[in-house]
Amino acid sequence: MRAGKTTIGRLRVSAILVRMALVTGLATTSCLALGAQEFRAELHGQIVDEDGHPVSRVEVTARWGANSSLNAYTDAAGQFQIAPISENRVFLGFSKPGFFRIENRLVELKPGTNEATFTVNHENELQQQVQVVSKPTQIDPDTTSHQESLVQHEILNTPVPSSHNLQQSLITMPNVLQDSSGNIHVAGARQEQTENLLDGFEINDPSNGAFTPRLDIDAVQAATAETGGFGAQYAHAGAAVLSLNTTVGDDKWRFSTTNFFPGLSFQEGTHFGNWFPRVTFSGPIKKRRAWFSEALSLQHSFTVITGLPAGQDFASEWAGDNLLRAQVLLTPRNILQASFLYNRLSSPEFGLGPFTPLSTTTDQESRRYFFPLKDQIWVGRTLFEVGGAVDTGGSNNTPQGSATYIVTPSTASGNYFQRLAEQSRRLQLIGNVTTGSLDLLGTHTLSAGWNWDGIDFFQQANRSEIDFVRADGTLADQATFSGRSAFHLANTQLGGYAQDLWRPIKTVVVSAGVRADWDHLIQQTLPQPRLAINWVPGNGGRTKFTVAWGEYYQPVTLAIIGQASDQQRSDLFYNSTGLSPLGTPIVSTFLIPRTAFHSRGLTTRLLNGIKRPSTGRL
Repeated sequence: MRAGKTTIGRLRVSAILVRMALVTGLATTSCLALGAQEFRAELHGQIVDEDGHPVSRVEVTARWGANSSLNAYTDAAGQFQIAPISENRVFLGFSKPGFFRIENRLVELKPGTNEATFTVNHENELQQQVQVVSKPTQIDPDTTSHQESLVQHEILNTPVPSSHNLQQSLITMPNVLQDSSGNIHVAGARQEQTENLLDGFEINDPSNGAFTPRLDIDAVQAATAETGGFGAQYAHAGAAVLSLNTTVGDDKWRFSTTNFFPGLSFQEGTHFGNWFPRVTFSGPIKKRRAWFSEALSLQHSFTVITGLPAGQDFASEWAGDNLLRAQVLLTPRNILQASFLYNRLSSPEFGLGPFTPLSTTTDQESRRYFFPLKDQIWVGRTLFEVGGAVDTGGSNNTPQGSATYIVTPSTASGNYFQRLAEQSRRLQLIGNVTTGSLDLLGTHTLSAGWNWDGIDFFQQANRSEIDFVRADGTLADQATFSGRSAFHLANTQLGGYAQDLWRPIKTVVVSAGVRADWDHLIQQTLPQPRLAINWVPGNGGRTKFTVAWGEYYQPVTLAIIGQASDQQRSDLFYNSTGLSPLGTPIVSTFLIPRTAFHSRGLTTRLLNGIKRPSTGRL
């Protein structure tokens, strides 16, 4: 009995020990599993460049563990979010064209929310070492517009006929073309239908909307053309947006020159030939606090026209531009920046050609001053921008004399008939706010802003008689001008927008926004809704489908409206002898239906009202 009881007791003790071992094992396994599941982190990051400016559309890759990875893109405020992360060690990579690529950047995380700021450098940061430049590995899922970009090394190194001319580099982008006059057109649109931005400020010509500024190409850090599906933040983009971003100094001193020594031409004597020197200089005003950059370029062209008399068969032109930029870090979260662009052109034989001899040319002088100022302030994870710019300039075309201008079927003679002076000015104010990512049925990035533009245009024209002569020397037509020789026009434009970039799921992005613009000329507020949807299928980010719809307002320029305030022309036609007039003069004028401006069909009505003969017949 004792032996049996002892055996049973031993069995009971063994069972208890087994149960305790099982419980301990299960508890240990549960603790390990819970410990593995307990670590959960989020990374809220911001990417800035070497000058402290937020950098948007940077591709961020995060890797941890054996096979865990996530991709994200920075928003307009340079912010991104990676979540969830299950380990405390994560390796980050940053990539964007125009910036040096960063790979395998180790970041130590703690459980919960982590915040960090990272710096990426532009590709011109180091010139004497081989650097790894960035190429995107995926399609940006948050961009709804079609974008084409050139970064600085592409602008400088892509072979073009005139390497000093920025327009020549811009036309290497798809959808950007140049006409016979040298004007560029984006997506087949007229120049005034493209909103041109220089460091965030509109730089279209205030009077006619043309792209006229000259810049040292060494100062251009990036150029981007957007067509179709772009957001509501652009005030006057009827067809496209062309953005130019320029360089600003940092803590390193930099100096460069190009084409410094002049060329000589020995045609028709000794002259300066085609010469296009460029000089750039930048550095710190106070290290880690204030910086500047200076970019100066000159352009001198010399052209000989065959077939004209010796001494009257060449034309020269001088042009110059200077861009001075400065930036001050007022606080770690407040950046103040300003710049000053100056353009000057002198062409004393403007218009010289095989059929327009020296006496018919004009002396053309033009100048332009552009002064923008912008302040960027961070409040939490929200970026506020406020700024203003003054854009003013003018041109003068002066004939070589006062002789009657004569036009024949083969050539012209006398002096040009028109003395023209134009002045234009734009005052612009802007304000924008962009939030960080907000969580509500997905993630949201909200933005809103406003703009105000005050535009003035002044023209004075003195026109003399034009005689149109037949091949046999008889007078065919005599044109004269009458009416006031000067006018002044002004306009005020006010607009605002709100926009939401919503990502309900990882593969779908919805951009919804609305603009409202008021124009003094039409006395109406024009709402413009915008909607775009991106779908990125799960194929590694190599394919994107976009559907976009929106209404876009294109304001009428003062140069078009001003034609109704200009002089009228009278043509008196003569018979074959050139002595007897044929009836009464035919008067041509520009008619603008000022009392019936409205937003829809305005352009068609304006064009239909131009140059209608009031009496007589042709």
